Amino acid sequence: TKLELRRRTEVQADCLAGMFLRSVSLSLGLQQADVEQTQEDFAAGGDDVLSGKPDIVGDHGRAASRRYWGSIGLATADVGRCNSFVAPPSQVR
Repeated sequence: TKLELRRRTEVQADCLAGMFLRSVSLSLGLQQADVEQTQEDFAAGGDDVLSGKPDIVGDHGRAASRRYWGSIGLATADVGRCNSFVAPPSQVR
């Protein structure tokens, strides 16, 4: 569906953002607390958080999905791990 395609794009962007932050973490002097805050920032953009509706089917993805994909990016240098277009629909809700 159109909404699922948008969610896949959004969570992939979260993953790639996480990869970027990982790649510059030493030069920026990021600490564990910064990583934890970043994960919360990913979740804050979730449709359920923004709308206050836990079962919403939106186009940005739910907080848990956004945190999951951002965390993948923070943990890897393998861009293929960010391919949300091959993930099961349950991972891009």
